[in-house]
Amino acid sequence: MPIRKRILLVDDNPADLEIAAQAFGLAGITLLDTAHSLEEALEYLQRRGRHSERRTADPTLILLDLNMPGGSGLDLLRHIKSDPLFSLTPVVMLTTSSASSDIEACYRHGANGYVVKPSRFSDFQEVVLSLKSFWLSFNRTATPTSPQNTKWWL
Repeated sequence: MPIRKRILLVDDNPADLEIAAQAFGLAGITLLDTAHSLEEALEYLQRRGRHSERRTADPTLILLDLNMPGGSGLDLLRHIKSDPLFSLTPVVMLTTSSASSDIEACYRHGANGYVVKPSRFSDFQEVVLSLKSFWLSFNRTATPTSPQNTKWWL
């Protein structure tokens, strides 16, 4: 059964994007949008530039590579978590780095998860199924307009 929630995958490597698209498709996730850089991801999220006419829903989950040209995934994570429209959107880092300093920095700046990209396609499929199972099926996310997100000042 296809999942109707939208994912934004930000990765500069065309081969990784192709593998991801194939794995997500096999998992029944067809609403996968991609961006190849920090700037393109910001244009997508803010509906500017070539994405100014985007009519699709905002992503339910954002997957970020850490190392990209024009700014790192960590830079993009900071932008996302500081934007009131996307600050509550789950962001999972999907990257080749297993350095503890990268993992700690991502969690410190608001990442909701950190997954090291596996090298084998079958392992990547398992990662996708895990992401689907938790982030798209079981997890319930708050929206920026929901009452529980309203800050009350006394």
